[in-house]
Amino acid sequence: MLEEIKVGLLTGGYFEYWRMYDGLEKEVEKDMKRLYEGLNKEINVVWSGLADTLEKTEEAGKMFRKENIDLLVICEGTYFPDYFPIKTLDYIQGVPVLILLTQPKNHVPADLDYRDATHHSFGVVGVVQLTGAFRKMGRKFELMISSLDDPSIYKQVAEYVRIVAVAKKIRFLNLGIVGHTFQGMYDLEMDKTKLKSEIGPNVTYLEVSELVSIWNEIEGKKAAELAEKARSMYKVEGPDSNDMKNACRLGLAMEKLAQKYKLDGLSHLCQHLIHVQTGTTPCYGVGHLTERGIMATCEGDLGNLVSMCILHFLTDDIPCFFEWGMYDVKEDAMLLVHHGGSSPLLARDPGEVTITPTGEKWGFKGKGASYRYMGKPGYLTIMSLIDDKDGWKMLISGGEALDSKVRPFYGHQFMVRMKSPVKDYLYALCSEGVTHHGALVYGDVRDRLEKVASLLNIRTFFLE
Repeated sequence: MLEEIKVGLLTGGYFEYWRMYDGLEKEVEKDMKRLYEGLNKEINVVWSGLADTLEKTEEAGKMFRKENIDLLVICEGTYFPDYFPIKTLDYIQGVPVLILLTQPKNHVPADLDYRDATHHSFGVVGVVQLTGAFRKMGRKFELMISSLDDPSIYKQVAEYVRIVAVAKKIRFLNLGIVGHTFQGMYDLEMDKTKLKSEIGPNVTYLEVSELVSIWNEIEGKKAAELAEKARSMYKVEGPDSNDMKNACRLGLAMEKLAQKYKLDGLSHLCQHLIHVQTGTTPCYGVGHLTERGIMATCEGDLGNLVSMCILHFLTDDIPCFFEWGMYDVKEDAMLLVHHGGSSPLLARDPGEVTITPTGEKWGFKGKGASYRYMGKPGYLTIMSLIDDKDGWKMLISGGEALDSKVRPFYGHQFMVRMKSPVKDYLYALCSEGVTHHGALVYGDVRDRLEKVASLLNIRTFFLE
């Protein structure tokens, strides 16, 4: 993903100092070249050289525009007048900016003299001045503080480049929806035109008849082999061989439909027609898709389909679609659940994973097939993309998944303890106004989510 992002590096100095202090220009240029070479080992960098005049920063802007950069990184080797880098930005309007507040070393030398200060500390002065000007002008920026002799600076910048890459991928998402949003779920409804124009994802409406047609074409032998593989890996309680075969057949059809339209994510409304036409539910299919990098949600939830994509791109891991279940005062935790449409790879214990009947049958014969398991212990990041009266907002939350006993409930389960007492958390959740679905992933990526939201101009709210 990083190789897809082109990063412009603007390194600055102030020509006036070169006349005052012999050799200073060469020292600063050496430092900036070291920065460029270190970054270029991690990411794709376009460097404009040391820009120490207004003319050079203007030329840098023209070069970055020609190279069509995705991110501008600014580093000041000495004090750098604001109008220098701002001139560069005139040529690359809308490009995200990362400002590096650096100095050669992470301490103040005991023998620091004024010449050293122009090199060691005046870059700090310039950045404080530049960020103040940016705030005054309403320009957005990201800030990173590190000494140039700290090798981790290159990894830190690369991590932010990954965030920029995620935001870019979200702008070009290709999503599909079979059917429509579940009738009456007003919280999930969203304006697809606004989604396209303000965030970027394209939504293709797909007919149930096309999915069913593909389902009819899936070879029975292939579905039977997949069903047998699932039966060999997990316990089965309820579904018979035909139920398993039907579920796997629908999963393969969903995969083929997604491949046909080159989808990054697929949502669907399975109630009622898909159930009746196929004699099963798409619960198994959702897990089948997500394990293969195609995100999936049910009930026509596009907002949390985007959420699933963001979490997947950020972590390279498998996220999970859920709804808010019950609260437990004794455990001081929330049970997050859904109908079993998820990957069993998230289970606490593979030996506990059970393929069960579906919890909801909407007019079909048979039992369906869903996964039942308790999620493994560990920190979870929780998010949801919401369309409300004031525009887009992102819930960013998280908590500790507990090592809890799996319940007989048909579906995946995560018992999660938040930082706040569970009733206080629920009160804040409902008072803010969120969707009844969400997306989760293992690991704490809340700070990175906030940065993605900033790049996509989505306001955020945090719950702990």
